[in-house]
Amino acid sequence: MEFVNPWFMAVGGALVSSPILIHLINRMRFKRVRWAAMEFLLKSQKRNRRKLIIEQLILLMLRCLLVLLVGLLLGRLRLGGDTGQNAFHFVVLDDTPSMGDHFVENGKASNSFDLAKDQLKLLADTIAQASTRQQMRVVLLSDLDDVVFDQQLNNGAGDELAAKLQDKRPAATHVDPIQAVEKARMVFSTLPRGKKVFHFVSDFRERDWKTGPEAETLAKAVDGLTAIGAHVSYIDTAHRFRGASEEGIAPHANLAIEDLKPATTMAAEGVPVEFTVGVHNYSTEAKKTFMHVYTRSIYVRDGKIEDGERLQEDLASTGVIDNLQPGNRTEKKFTLLFQKKQLGQDVRESDKPEERARKRRADAEFVQVSVQIDDDPKDMGLDADNVRDVIVEVRKKVPTLVVDGNPARSRKRDGDLYYLESALGAAASYEMERCTVEELDKVKLEQYPDVFLVNVPLIKNADTIKKLEDYVSKGGSVAFFMGDLTEPAFYNKLFKESENRSHEHLFPVLLDAHLPEPMSEDEMADRLQNDKQPKILFPDESNPIIRGHVSAVEDKGGLAKNQDALRYLLIDRYWKCLPQSQWDPEPNQAQKVVVLPNRNSIDQYKRAAQETMQKAALAVNELAVGDEKFEIYKDRVEAARKKVVEALSTPYLDNLYRAFDGLMHDPGVKDNPNRPNMAELWAQPTMRALKNDIDDFLKTVRFGDPLVVTRPFGKGRVLAFLTTAGTSMRGTSPSTLRWNEWASGLALWTYPVFIKQMQEYLISQSDSRNRIVGTDLALPELEAARYKPEVRISYQPQPDPWNKATADKAGGNRPALQIRPIQPLTKTDEVYKLTLPGVDKTGVYTFEFFPNNDAGGKPTAEVQAYAFNMDSAAESDLNRATKETLVRKTAVGTGLAAGGKVVLRSPGDSFEDFKDPPPDLSNMIVLFILIALVFAAEQALAVHLSFHLKENEAAVLTGAKASRAA
Repeated sequence: MEFVNPWFMAVGGALVSSPILIHLINRMRFKRVRWAAMEFLLKSQKRNRRKLIIEQLILLMLRCLLVLLVGLLLGRLRLGGDTGQNAFHFVVLDDTPSMGDHFVENGKASNSFDLAKDQLKLLADTIAQASTRQQMRVVLLSDLDDVVFDQQLNNGAGDELAAKLQDKRPAATHVDPIQAVEKARMVFSTLPRGKKVFHFVSDFRERDWKTGPEAETLAKAVDGLTAIGAHVSYIDTAHRFRGASEEGIAPHANLAIEDLKPATTMAAEGVPVEFTVGVHNYSTEAKKTFMHVYTRSIYVRDGKIEDGERLQEDLASTGVIDNLQPGNRTEKKFTLLFQKKQLGQDVRESDKPEERARKRRADAEFVQVSVQIDDDPKDMGLDADNVRDVIVEVRKKVPTLVVDGNPARSRKRDGDLYYLESALGAAASYEMERCTVEELDKVKLEQYPDVFLVNVPLIKNADTIKKLEDYVSKGGSVAFFMGDLTEPAFYNKLFKESENRSHEHLFPVLLDAHLPEPMSEDEMADRLQNDKQPKILFPDESNPIIRGHVSAVEDKGGLAKNQDALRYLLIDRYWKCLPQSQWDPEPNQAQKVVVLPNRNSIDQYKRAAQETMQKAALAVNELAVGDEKFEIYKDRVEAARKKVVEALSTPYLDNLYRAFDGLMHDPGVKDNPNRPNMAELWAQPTMRALKNDIDDFLKTVRFGDPLVVTRPFGKGRVLAFLTTAGTSMRGTSPSTLRWNEWASGLALWTYPVFIKQMQEYLISQSDSRNRIVGTDLALPELEAARYKPEVRISYQPQPDPWNKATADKAGGNRPALQIRPIQPLTKTDEVYKLTLPGVDKTGVYTFEFFPNNDAGGKPTAEVQAYAFNMDSAAESDLNRATKETLVRKTAVGTGLAAGGKVVLRSPGDSFEDFKDPPPDLSNMIVLFILIALVFAAEQALAVHLSFHLKENEAAVLTGAKASRAA
């Protein structure tokens, strides 16, 4: 037990014995004298002695109890679960980027983070006034292990806390609030007793607390914290302040650059590169902004990195972005052309893999591309998300590593590499480097944005397969070109054994063990002359491999606009896939880019086609009964039925497809009742189910086996090309007969288009140089025998919204380039490794390595560059969580309950309840009532035992005295 005033209780305990002492003294003060009348009274007393003693003992106990209750009242015995322990306040200050939300209040500029620091000072000053001992520990959300403040609060604690927080600014990293709750639970677990309070000072954005992926887990974590008896105090410092009815919960408007993506992160010099900027308008009204585009070259000059380059604005790309719709993302495209600053070293086919790697690294040059948008000065919101950096590596030509499975034949007239080199050579921006499967172990894959495995039978070395997996998972891409040497058992094993946690596979499909039978010469001639459909089809024409680069989303580009030319392209031999349900159980995880036409017999679809047309006629008749305007569609459906019947009499499924396609998509002729717009019919609610059924039927009728399939794997992509890369159908070797004539037939001009767009698609995924801040950066390992054990790091920060005076106005408003001293490298297993864990600042990092002078001549430094940007998707949406979301019901009930309370406060709300003492007996009205009842009982019993005369006895006695006086 603990008393607020323990000395009062000590005195009260001593005074409890006073009634007993008084009672004993009263019994000792009389002298016994024998007297006849008294003897009579004594005999009477003996008869009533037992009753009298009991009454006196009761009176004595009442008096002792009365003194004890008064002592308890003055001593103030504490109640509740916090009895006997000091209160501990664990405070987490949210310093994520959204806390930089700035505003003007009463003519004074401020932001959520500075306001949070003011609220913490007020909280500390208020708690310090409590009559009990209060301990406070303060940490930042971005670094929960670094204690900013930890001490017992006193009158000067608020000023000390403010001094320690004075130079703190919002970090660049996003951290989920659940980490703060889990940290609080861990801290409180070391405090077995006492009052525990978790204060979270934040802006409480809706994404974190309601709509985000961790929202439900976060709510359960808070419930778990209150379940152990901890109290939760939310302090919301977002502007506008909530108010009693949350009338101030509306967020500030904010424009944010969500991403900046180049078409490729490895570009050939002199070749235009398209960039796409995504700007999100987080507001309720349309906005516009001005976009600035800056570039900075990063390269080696005179043996060391050129550090004098500043950001230069590209005026041709700079311009206005207007019509930013509320709540939506708008994309803006621009194109840049890069030139190398230094002459590179030519890579020869005779070079060993180590020499190739050295030349590639020495040839590397980079360009920092930065995009910034201007905020309206009147707007509130964030500044940190108005800038985005990206790094593009510039090469003389973009290299592709080709692993040749048949070196003896691949470069001959009908060989695979013969046509691949011709196709990529037509683009003038790519070059191919060839190696064998055995040489693959020695090649540094990170030098290449993609790798082609061409007619490779199998890979025996498990380490080589693991090397490919690591390469793709980190952002590289691999394309598998099948051929006559392909061993399906190996590729099926590769599919199964390479499955990662996301159920992705290094090889994207499962292959049938046997090649399908080729077409006969007569069947081939018949299909070329009479089958009018394209001989390869595209299930998704929006795929970038098929669509290419076009300005408008609805425009067709690349192969998508040249399908008629594909009528004369025959793919005769290919590796057939097993049923899709076996290798793609979750739809759309793998994407079929190119498929062959359905080669099944039309007889398989006659019954389904006839039943479908009957359903269509019946549905239109029912629709026309309800509304006569649909009468015009009855004749149109009947005409389509006749075309279907006619198509079923031919052997070509394409005729059946065209008959149904006209029924579904004929735009009609305006004001011509005989040619109504069919889209209006199928838009009716009663027709939608049938429309979906017909769409599925058409896909079944038209699309056959897949020919090109892609699939994600980690951060990279894999692609399977299920026929040969270039073998002609009319080759001279039996192994080359009857495969395809894509690269050598009537449609040969489409082959370079496809290969170029496939290459652009594959290398566009490699984005390992552009990362989100907060992630680790592990640089490629360096052979200790070839490099000096040192590195120099340069850092180009993004604009600092907290210190704009240091910005370089001519260089994109950015602080000056920071060049750090040369640092040593640590050798592990004969290699140098450099890892930067959790990079926490946005900007561009450049690393300069120094090769040994082992080849003669002056050594040239090698450079690597990486860009880190804010996670705008997690931080830029300033919508706020409601009180209902934040304050959940707990097991509190009363002040004596075991569960903790959850309280939400905003600036202007009071912290006074934190300085109130814990509840004690003086707070209980029951104690006062009990004292009054005991006192009344004691007085009544005292009067009873004092031998006072009753009213009638007093009257008799008075009368007797009066008679004697008379």
